[in-house]
Amino acid sequence: MILEAGKKNTPITIQAKVKAQSPSGAVTHVWQNIPVTPQVWAEKFDRSGVQGFVSNQDLSKVTARFRIDYREDVVAEMRVVCKGKYYNIHYALDITGQNEYLELMCETGANDG
Repeated sequence: MILEAGKKNTPITIQAKVKAQSPSGAVTHVWQNIPVTPQVWAEKFDRSGVQGFVSNQDLSKVTARFRIDYREDVVAEMRVVCKGKYYNIHYALDITGQNEYLELMCETGANDG
C-alpha cells in the first residue's frame, strides 16, 4: 500500500555524509543530497520536545517521525532536511515488511544534524 498523496504534504530532502577533501588536502566529511531523488514528499509527525540551556547554549531537541514511500537507499546514518531544520535519522524501518513505506525516526536539536 503506497501512502496516499494527500497525507504526504511535507517536502523533505535526504542527505548522506560523504568524505571530501578540503583545499588544504585534509579529508573531511560533508553532507550531500543522496544521488537518486533526494527530494521526496513525507507525512510528518512531531513526537516530543525537550528544551534546556547549559552555559548559555540552547540544547533544545525535537523528536519527529517522517513516513515516506519505501526506498532501499535511506539508512540510519543519513539526515532529513525539512523547512530549514536538520533531523538525524536514528532508524529507517519498514514497519509492514512489505516494502510499502519507511518510517524515519529522527531527532533535531543540539548539533543541527
